[in-house]
Amino acid sequence: MQETLTELASKARIKASRLKNTISEYAQTAAGTAMNGAKRGAETATTVLDQNGDGSLDQEDVKIMADKGFELGKTGAKELKKAAIWAASIDSVKRSIGGAVVGALVFGFVGLILPGSFFFLGAKVGLILGAVLGFLRK
Repeated sequence: MQETLTELASKARIKASRLKNTISEYAQTAAGTAMNGAKRGAETATTVLDQNGDGSLDQEDVKIMADKGFELGKTGAKELKKAAIWAASIDSVKRSIGGAVVGALVFGFVGLILPGSFFFLGAKVGLILGAVLGFLRK
């Protein structure tokens, strides 16, 4: 049986319509999945960032996070101060700082005469020389 052109066109239209419906279903499923993922992501972010337990992310939560960050910074600064005091009590550190000051002054004076940032170079050279001499001396 030979099919006529009209029958072939009719079958092609039916197949195209089915394909269109299938693609449309897949697109709707993908969009639904994406929306569901976005919704779950927002819920997770709210759960994680909600600081006062009211179920929403608002200015009060941001204020609480800022306060916690400030306290963390304050604690870190206190620990840094303790470490600096401890380091300053070590003789080789004292000599390193002294070397940096002397180097900065010497190269800083040269920096007054010549253009460039010799002051900072002097501080670096002095720090290195002071550290080396500090560790060599006991």
